Amino acid sequence: DGRFLLNLLATYYVIPYFDIGVALEAIGEGSGKGAIEEACGSVHYLKPGFSSLLSRELFTMKDVAAAGLRRNDPDAYEQQLSDGYVKGVQVDKPAVISINMFAASLGVNEFLARLHPYREEHNVEHSCVGFSLASMELFSDKEEGFCKIISIKVGHGDVYPLLGQVELSEKKR
Repeated sequence: DGRFLLNLLATYYVIPYFDIGVALEAIGEGSGKGAIEEACGSVHYLKPGFSSLLSRELFTMKDVAAAGLRRNDPDAYEQQLSDGYVKGVQVDKPAVISINMFAASLGVNEFLARLHPYREEHNVEHSCVGFSLASMELFSDKEEGFCKIISIKVGHGDVYPLLGQVELSEKKR
């Protein structure tokens, strides 16, 4: 839900947003259990009014609701989880400084590419740049479409409740 809120904040206040994420995947069973088999990540450049993390399918609104419930009412979250209403929210993966710094460096270069275009192709061809250190690959996706849910909020700025989210409003005493 944090990434969703940052995407909303950038949209409401018309601020371009770079979202940087990494993932480590470990072997789950057998003699190699726990060994890292993949270290990957991505840098998403999000322009207000275009696609979002939601429309790029990094998460669903169910994921956002489950994470918010987990944060705001852990007992209700556990009850709904045991009742089968929500799927488990992923546990944060351990941070590894070299992978985080690789992703951060890629993010800085994406920012610089927009200030001083240096690519052979237009930046619109690179709205998401991903990497796999296991296969030593860089790959990118181009900007496509807009988010039906978030794009309609471009430039709304200061509203009550904040970002249109009731959970962000002040509680009455």
